[in-house]
Amino acid sequence: RTKSLTTFNERRDRDLKSPEWFDVEKFPTAVFSSREVVKQGEGYLLRGPLTLRGVTKEIEIPFALNGFVRDAGGDERVGFEGRHTLNRKDYGIVWNKVLDGGGLVLGEVISITLEIEGIVKK
Repeated sequence: RTKSLTTFNERRDRDLKSPEWFDVEKFPTAVFSSREVVKQGEGYLLRGPLTLRGVTKEIEIPFALNGFVRDAGGDERVGFEGRHTLNRKDYGIVWNKVLDGGGLVLGEVISITLEIEGIVKK
């Protein structure tokens, strides 16, 4: 749910939820659906569609298995970490501002980091 977006900065959150950014009223969700996981070298590749601001594109997220651990309750947990970059303009997020000395406030490429922990099903 895009309305749940928070950076712990009220002004920034208001801006990011506005029509210039995520337009949370018109696009209330951002969705990634895992379609496939494949082994790739030492890690894995997660494939599927990402929908953001009504635009859907197939993406691939390389990720690594961080390992397994048994928690205090006796459950086995597993951790993964992955990273993906995308061009925000591909999803209709085009706002920017020219700085007084030239250059732009924002770059076009953003990075998404996934840190996932799960419980291994018995």
